[in-house]
Amino acid sequence: MLYDDRRTYDYYAKQRPLWKIILGILFSHVGLFFLVAGYAVAGAYLFIYLEMPAEERRKQQMVIQAEQVDDSITYLADLFWYYQDNYKNVTIWRKKVSTDLDRFKDFLIGVVQDTGYTGTKDVWDYSWTFPKTLLFTITILTTIGYGNITPKTFYGKIFTIIYALFGIPLLLVFLANIGDSMASTVTLVYRYQSHLVDRLEAFGRLCCRWCRARRKKSELPPGVTEPPKGERLIDDDIGKEEYMPTNDVVVPIMLNLLIIALYIMLGAILFNQWEGWDFTTSSYFTFVTVATIGFGDYVPGNSFLEYKDGVSAMLKMITTVLYCLFGMALVSMAINLMQAQLLAKAKWFAKEVGLSDDSEEFQLPPIEILRRQAKKKRKPLQTPNEQKLKKPLKAVSATAESSRPDTASLVRLSERNGRGFSGTRARVGSAEADPSFAAF
Repeated sequence: MLYDDRRTYDYYAKQRPLWKIILGILFSHVGLFFLVAGYAVAGAYLFIYLEMPAEERRKQQMVIQAEQVDDSITYLADLFWYYQDNYKNVTIWRKKVSTDLDRFKDFLIGVVQDTGYTGTKDVWDYSWTFPKTLLFTITILTTIGYGNITPKTFYGKIFTIIYALFGIPLLLVFLANIGDSMASTVTLVYRYQSHLVDRLEAFGRLCCRWCRARRKKSELPPGVTEPPKGERLIDDDIGKEEYMPTNDVVVPIMLNLLIIALYIMLGAILFNQWEGWDFTTSSYFTFVTVATIGFGDYVPGNSFLEYKDGVSAMLKMITTVLYCLFGMALVSMAINLMQAQLLAKAKWFAKEVGLSDDSEEFQLPPIEILRRQAKKKRKPLQTPNEQKLKKPLKAVSATAESSRPDTASLVRLSERNGRGFSGTRARVGSAEADPSFAAF
């Protein structure tokens, strides 16, 4: 027994190398999720490493500019006292004061724009903390792009380009896999809704009982108006039918839109509690985020706090990330299901109006159908010599057929030459076998 187990292990070990096993795990649903999460976290730490020193320098510059603002305020106060003592004319005093205030206003606006000065040198809102940087990496991967923070350094901008080139396709693969799985799950739940597990295939969908009754009446022989007693719809074998195709269930478009609406309402409730926004603003933010529009006018703040602030803050951040990712997957699923339904309706309409049929040819793409039709109408190509020789050959064959003597002429010719009928019959046979012998 141990020997057989060892042989089985060796067989599978030879069939699947270690690197294939690792790739299979990484590109599974769970593996892709952890791969995307690891890529986002690693990108966040790399952006912090590249941008944090530059932000520290901007903070020092802000402190210097804030001290200059304080010195300017002190200077203006002393200057205004000087104006009051030396300029008794009110008009001149006001002109001097207004000119100095305008200069101070321009200086203060420049300090705010260049350093982010907030009125005090002791307060600095760091942009490249881990929660904000993680949100930044997620907006890169999801192509949302809030724009609340952006890289300022040369290496940060170059790394953003490289990070997006590899990260966006990775997230698209993840969303495609999750979206397909969600679409299959929703379709399965919709197909088997409100049925017992052991009677799924027997009952069929309750909403199609009327269709199945119509189908049974259409299958009755001529002259019979009612089906035999004792036959029930529940006992039918459900297969591929014209009235109820149970093997190809299409989820309605309204159901997809309802699922998206419920998901947006759930996010609106969460962000209404966490961010303090009203319900309309929260719904607007969730839709803009899930649809990857990302205007950037509203950005999550309280739901993206440091993990040092407590377990609840960390759970809020994880929930927000998962909500964004699975929301995009849900939109992808809904688009996939609605696209399938629109395609099915288009095929049904084309069949009803006679534009297509169920043959194998009409299952091909439209461009392939056009190619095959053009190939049927196309004549075989001929060289100019073949086209010239075709008519003379036909003329020669027609002349040979017309010049061929019939049997009565051969009989008269043989009698005229004094031969018997048997010799004539032999010559006739030879003439029929070889047309050239008849002219002898």
